[in-house]
Amino acid sequence: MPLGFLRHPRRQGPLAIREAQESDHPDIEDLLAHAHPLYSGLGGGMREAAQDNVTLLAWQEGKPAGIVTAHRQGPDVAWLHTLGLADDVSMEEVSLALLQALAQRLAQVGATWLAYMDEHDLSWMRRLLERAGFRLSTRVVGYEAPAQVPPDMGNRDVQVRPAGPGDIPAIARVDRAAFGPLWAYTEAVLSSVLGQVGCFLVAEVEGQVVGYVLCTLHEGQRGHVVRLAVEPGRQGKRLGARLLAEAFLAMRAHGVQWISLNTQEENVRSQRLYRWFGFRPTGEEVGVWVRRLTKVTG
Repeated sequence: MPLGFLRHPRRQGPLAIREAQESDHPDIEDLLAHAHPLYSGLGGGMREAAQDNVTLLAWQEGKPAGIVTAHRQGPDVAWLHTLGLADDVSMEEVSLALLQALAQRLAQVGATWLAYMDEHDLSWMRRLLERAGFRLSTRVVGYEAPAQVPPDMGNRDVQVRPAGPGDIPAIARVDRAAFGPLWAYTEAVLSSVLGQVGCFLVAEVEGQVVGYVLCTLHEGQRGHVVRLAVEPGRQGKRLGARLLAEAFLAMRAHGVQWISLNTQEENVRSQRLYRWFGFRPTGEEVGVWVRRLTKVTG
């Protein structure tokens, strides 16, 4: 029998899209278990970070037709986390309707950007995103290095210490200034990882936080530099080298053998520092797609 005869007939009814509710969990679990196609990823967020999610469900003919989830990583940006569709619906119709509704909802809560990290290299997602108004913004490239003794301790006149709860507003300020709106973390995300990660250090000058480094630990004696940020006006003073060196020492103390990190392909200045510390490209490159959201007024 031809495979076409085994496929479900496509639903034809109108779509209804609304935010997911607690009572929807059984339907969501069933939809995700059988969704085709399905994207589920980390987006721009840390595994350890609390996620401020927006989840929308599409219904058609009285049954769940699709789901989309985004999480607010920064004050201005949300990252696509999940897009899944039932196997008997029009992929283009349902997915584009969900993405448009998500963009509108995120704009209502103050987001400026909706972003997607193509960590699974999904051609069908890229085609949909182009139809939905996304554009390729940059590529994130991977680096790794052996956790050796640091080749340089950087600026020794800077005080480096563990981050505490009272540092979070200053860290968020440095983070936003260093990375801009697409990559910046909210204070809630930064607070959520205090005490939960392998290394979270700040650099101080005259009692003012001017930089920080954040690293996570993973199985197999591996560490990851999630964030290395220095206030733009303080860059060029070897603060980044000092923070990276302290991170190396902290991770070595945890038994880490290899350290990885990611950075945007255009961030040549940081890549020079990483290479000095022994980092080499892994060959991994991930496209980052963005859509600017229309602000909601009134």
